[in-house]
Amino acid sequence: MPRKPSIGFEWGAEVGEVKSIVLEICRQHRVGPEEFFSVSRKKWVLEARIAAIKALREAGFGKAAVGRLIRRSAYIARYWEDEEYRARKRVQNREKARLPENVAKRRLRRQQERQLRRGTTAPSDAVL
Repeated sequence: MPRKPSIGFEWGAEVGEVKSIVLEICRQHRVGPEEFFSVSRKKWVLEARIAAIKALREAGFGKAAVGRLIRRSAYIARYWEDEEYRARKRVQNREKARLPENVAKRRLRRQQERQLRRGTTAPSDAVL
């Protein structure tokens, strides 16, 4: 059985089409491609990524392909497309953040950061 071609060709789209969609979105949102593909979570970068996800989905790309094309998880397209899924995830994340062990870890981390800022603990002794 022949192997499927790489992303961009699977749905009949050319790589140039994908690049032009992403570059056009970057230009519209005044975000550089380096920042677009970086780990940045700034509001304007997220808005550009969301717009790119929607444009790529409209161009016929699947959710997994969109995730790979913007160098993110395959679930990212589902998260920004499906309002119910996003609401469920927000609730789950809030509940997870309130678990006692997570709260204790955050308190300890904050305490250690304060000690480092004050200089009361040597950086080698601190565990972050």
